[in-house]
Amino acid sequence: MNFLYFLVILNILTQSIICKDSNWNYKENGPDKWPKIYPGCSGKQQSPIDLDTSIAQFNNDLRPLIFNNYNQSIRWNITNDGHSIYGKMINPPVTPSISGSNFKEKFNLIQFHFHWGFNPYQGSEHKLDGNKYPLEIHLVHQSNSGKLAVVGFFFRLGVNNQRLRPILEPSRQVIFKNDQMIENFRLTDILPNFETANRNGYFRYMGSLTTPPCTQDITWTVYRQTISISENQLKAFYSNKAETNHRHVQPLNGRKLELSVKL
Repeated sequence: MNFLYFLVILNILTQSIICKDSNWNYKENGPDKWPKIYPGCSGKQQSPIDLDTSIAQFNNDLRPLIFNNYNQSIRWNITNDGHSIYGKMINPPVTPSISGSNFKEKFNLIQFHFHWGFNPYQGSEHKLDGNKYPLEIHLVHQSNSGKLAVVGFFFRLGVNNQRLRPILEPSRQVIFKNDQMIENFRLTDILPNFETANRNGYFRYMGSLTTPPCTQDITWTVYRQTISISENQLKAFYSNKAETNHRHVQPLNGRKLELSVKL
């Protein structure tokens, strides 16, 4: 049964976050029309959501998330698929993964991708206490049993961040759909210090893929710790011919929103 479930999820991933079929977009066949094409997008546990601190419940079982092998140098294929810019590993010597928290199994990284908007004041998919950020990165993981877990970080408008060069240069180069570029870097080069991020806490909720077919039963972890990016650096994404690619927030519909720290 686990193997069958794995095959089903793998097929879903192929259709959505990896291959990106052309029946949907963020324009004429945008998020408001997705449910007519993909019924799953009208589900009751959809993502993204507004991460409202005032209603989030502290869960003592949410221990620090462990990022395994995120400090290893990996060769990445950075691709423009017409909807986003995403990175997939090329024959990695080790596979980055996440564990810890309240997980009962390890989740291996499949890919990462970005969501952005037209200007520095919108672009992230999730909101934090009603506020949008200019950019959001999603790191998509899968367990051996086929379950999915996504980790998200916000980028905040701030000072020039030289550590982002490994992703900014490819973003300037892969301008059109199917453009690709190879880049070597460590994920720790572009992400916050994990010890600090865990200390500041993360949100946890059950949601969905934010793109069609909007498959649910996805474990979401979104950190409060942000990554600095300057307005000039954001132009690496604005100049891209991929669409602005953020879905509007979805209702909680009674779901539990949890926090790993007491505020």
